[in-house]
Amino acid sequence: MTQGDDSGRASSVRVRAVVSEGRFGAMLRALVGAQSHSAGLRSVAYGRHGSGGVAETTADERAIDRGAVGRGRDAWARIATVRGPARATLVWLVDYAHVGDLATLTMPYAEHAAPVGLLARQNLAALAQHEAAKAHTTAKQALANARRVLSAARTPETTTMHLRAKAAADVAAARLATAEGEVARVDRVLLAWGLAAMGAAVEAWEDAGREERAA
Repeated sequence: MTQGDDSGRASSVRVRAVVSEGRFGAMLRALVGAQSHSAGLRSVAYGRHGSGGVAETTADERAIDRGAVGRGRDAWARIATVRGPARATLVWLVDYAHVGDLATLTMPYAEHAAPVGLLARQNLAALAQHEAAKAHTTAKQALANARRVLSAARTPETTTMHLRAKAAADVAAARLATAEGEVARVDRVLLAWGLAAMGAAVEAWEDAGREERAA
């Protein structure tokens, strides 16, 4: 699985998907049964009776009656044939992706499962941006104060103070821009990693289905 690079020309965090939204959506729909198939589900036929003698049903029980357990069992059986990282992606989708699409699920998965080094880079970039933003705010406030002092009394001292405050504010702005750029670059790499993972999961899911039909 490639992690992509950080040379994207777009300023926003956008990376070309490696799998179509249609194929991804079809896989998610097929995984719905697995999401509702849990050990806690029970059939209405074996449900407890309320005080009126009528079997109480739950949404899970009604799902069973509609065949959810069978579909879930089939989905889990197919997942069981998948090996490697793609299987972990499929299991995560079953556990967490009850709603969403490729655009909304890719980054959360990347932040959950991407290599430790990449996640550490994301944390460091976010911290650097936070510190740069604080420094920039402080420098802007200092510049505003220097301007007020200069407007009240234009002397060599107040002029020098203003020039120094402006230079410090310019440096702080440049550092903030650099920090923001690093955050955007890391996000692009994370997004590319997540898209590759989702694409690999779709491919593995479809391959497992073809193998089932051929068996």
